[in-house]
Amino acid sequence: MNTAIVVGCSSYEDPDIAPLRFAARDAQAVARVLRDSCDVPAERLVLMHDEAADPWLRPTKSNILRQLVRARDLTADGILYFFFSGHGIQSRSGTQFLLPLDCVSDEIEDTALPFDRVVQHLGRADAPHTVLMLDACRNVVEGGKSAGGAGQVDIAALCPSGVVSLCSCQPGRVSYEAEALQSGIFSAALCEALSDIGRCRTVHELDTYLARRVPELAVAHGKPRQTPFSRVEPLGVQHLELVSPSRGGAWAAATPLGVEVRTRRVPPVPRARPSSMVAVDFGTSYSLVAALDTDGKPLVLPGPDNRLVVPSVVHLLPGSDYVVGAAAVEAERFRPEATIRHAKRRLGTDRGYTVDGRSISPELAASLILRSLRRNAEEALGIPVTRCVASYPANFSRAQLAALREAFRLAEWDAVRFVGEPNLAGMVTDAAEEDQILVVDLGGGTFDVALVDYLHGIAELRSSVGSQFIGGLDFDEALFDYAVDQLRGRHGYHGELTPEIEALIRREAERAKRELGRQESATMLLTDLPDGQQGYRDVSIGIDRPTFRLLTQHMTAGIRTKIREALRYAAPDSPKPSVFLAGQGGRIFTVQEVLAEFDLVQAGGGSPETAVVRGGAVQAGVLTGEVGDVLLLNVLHYGVALGCAYVAHPDNDEDFTVVDAEPVHNRQQLTVIEAQTTIPTKRSEAVRLSNGAGRTHTLEVYELLSGERQLMERREVTSATGHVEVVVDIDANSIVRIEVADVLRADVIARRKQIRREAENQRKRT
Repeated sequence: MNTAIVVGCSSYEDPDIAPLRFAARDAQAVARVLRDSCDVPAERLVLMHDEAADPWLRPTKSNILRQLVRARDLTADGILYFFFSGHGIQSRSGTQFLLPLDCVSDEIEDTALPFDRVVQHLGRADAPHTVLMLDACRNVVEGGKSAGGAGQVDIAALCPSGVVSLCSCQPGRVSYEAEALQSGIFSAALCEALSDIGRCRTVHELDTYLARRVPELAVAHGKPRQTPFSRVEPLGVQHLELVSPSRGGAWAAATPLGVEVRTRRVPPVPRARPSSMVAVDFGTSYSLVAALDTDGKPLVLPGPDNRLVVPSVVHLLPGSDYVVGAAAVEAERFRPEATIRHAKRRLGTDRGYTVDGRSISPELAASLILRSLRRNAEEALGIPVTRCVASYPANFSRAQLAALREAFRLAEWDAVRFVGEPNLAGMVTDAAEEDQILVVDLGGGTFDVALVDYLHGIAELRSSVGSQFIGGLDFDEALFDYAVDQLRGRHGYHGELTPEIEALIRREAERAKRELGRQESATMLLTDLPDGQQGYRDVSIGIDRPTFRLLTQHMTAGIRTKIREALRYAAPDSPKPSVFLAGQGGRIFTVQEVLAEFDLVQAGGGSPETAVVRGGAVQAGVLTGEVGDVLLLNVLHYGVALGCAYVAHPDNDEDFTVVDAEPVHNRQQLTVIEAQTTIPTKRSEAVRLSNGAGRTHTLEVYELLSGERQLMERREVTSATGHVEVVVDIDANSIVRIEVADVLRADVIARRKQIRREAENQRKRT
């Protein structure tokens, strides 16, 4: 829980210390922002200023020290904020002081507040993070003598190591107040940054905003230049979230952006059947949209450049507008820092983007691409389009899938059904009746494998596995690292790798990867590299297939492992499945070599790049009734388990799994639903609560994915019987609903025996 001490000192008791006009107001404004945006509860926010009615909250030296001591008992977790607005001074001995209300100018060292003492108290609070905000060096106004007669405060000395320190001005300079703002300029910028105006969520965003905004406000209000000073250590704390999750989420959803800029429209597609539902394949590198044609066949719709694939790239223009796709790729050459790529890989994380001082969440960045795809569909079909079937990587966690749903919502898509990417790709293979197909889908950011059975128009998944750490981008990154090593080592280039040069290397790496799919060697040509006094130079870096195999062997091993894992679900007496490649990565020659190791025959089905979206168009037709002879039975790619202290013996109907009252003791797990279970599905398990009836217990439900478990839901339950039934209901979109209800022990035992008798009778009949 966060804690804050906010101090504002305007009117000093000593007439020889110049008063400040707005320090008390600054403190009150900052306190409001910390409470409203930064999750500081009222009971843990101390606001001290010279206008306070409570004498204990007036900013005297003893009162401030009392609150600093008290903070040590309040900040075992969360962020500790300390804000001071008032005069600062450096004594003749070099000690830095903050001037409290009762400071005496002739006895500074005895009556002022030594800053190192403030830092000591903040350090003793043992908070995980401390954020120090000082508007402590003010100009002297008429009616008073300079408080800085002994020397101006050294702002740099007020920034201790290991603490986030944000100060109003540079060392040796002063900060200003503005009549029009009724505030100090730094404090006004600080309040802007943490409000709906600046929408700064992290330390880095706040620091960047202040560095830009404080000088702007100073110039706008006729003051000399004022530049803030900061020290952020360690560097990792730059990503520390300052605002509450709810406020940050609201800002992310409402980040002010303009409209998508286009130079041309998508031409109408005469063969396309006007439909209210289409398919969307939002990819890490490329995205597509498709509908059914007049013959009921899937048809990929083009983008404004008349290409079927749209680069998943957003470029923010100066101002508020943006471009998407090929136009964004072209704009990246001129302003790479304003270009957002690979947003799909960041979904479900707090790793957002900062462009021109604006905070862009992965969900918002993804929504801009999805919004552009919707516009493509509407222009191609000539009708409004809002409903779609959406694909997602089979290995996405629940958090990632929830973030993807949010991106579709922000783009104003009604995603009727979410289906795994390899599952959809399997619907457009040339599979005959009673065939089995292994779909290998290597996209830009993920790798998925699905084993699909076909029988009388029903496509049933037997397995769906994958990895979020293998994708076409990872192959590109291996080539990028190789090119940089060659550039630095063999070619002796020691110039700065600017964003423009890095973007050039990545483009050449991707091109070389494609060329190696067709020939034994390729060349990465890096042109116009600045080389000091020699001007510019071109560098040619060669790469051959053996080197590529060596660079990417860990990814090849991962692909081999996942294919082997998927094949374990094949029926033992069935013939070998055919293999169908989906995604652009299927053209990488090392992937082809792995498939050859398994002696799998490739099945036809059209272009691998468009397989997923074409399958989505078929599924959209199924949902609208336009396709009537196909049924896709999807599977759950993760398991659902209950944390417990003891797991019941499966053959003992009277034995019960036990859930302890203390979650720390529930180290075992009871799997309620296995991974690879066909969905929708509904399962239940009865458990005994260790402390019996009437006592509160904590139930923890986990998601089991790739050998790890993540907490899905924690719920406090109290049972009148001492036994509860946990029901897990999963719909066709993999949305999980959990219900807990009291149950009688005798009823559970009777039901178990009945199920066992029915199973035994069925076995005998078989």
